[in-house]
Amino acid sequence: MCEFGVTPTRRTILSFVAFIFDPDVFIGPVVLPAKLILQDTCRQNLAWDTELPTGCFMIWDCWLGGMKLLSELLLSRCLVPEPYKPLATQMHCFANASKFAYGVVAYVRFEDVSHQVRCSFLLAKSNVAKPKTKAPSDNGPKSTL
Repeated sequence: MCEFGVTPTRRTILSFVAFIFDPDVFIGPVVLPAKLILQDTCRQNLAWDTELPTGCFMIWDCWLGGMKLLSELLLSRCLVPEPYKPLATQMHCFANASKFAYGVVAYVRFEDVSHQVRCSFLLAKSNVAKPKTKAPSDNGPKSTL
């Protein structure tokens, strides 16, 4: 049994991942390990109500423990707080990908007349990569962000 009193199975993991409402993807990097575990259970062809193997269970249990910390997360949606008057505005985007997952984040950078800089989170996206299955007609890698 895991911390929330539910035996971790492929079905319960999908239920937890689907339950999380995060339209701005603030916590996308936090949810990603659960999605990777779910993908791994699919790859192993586990039945929906079969308990997780030990390796997946340990990762899942650790992930659930970290979810408690999200209640302490405070994020401001205000891009430019008053009375800050920016002179220059820039948008910065960062992306990274691996064979397991990809992620993108965008920030807005403001600078005022006194060269004081403020950065505000705009948006993010993260997801698991598609499993690699080589089809006979597949000529090579086609992974893109």
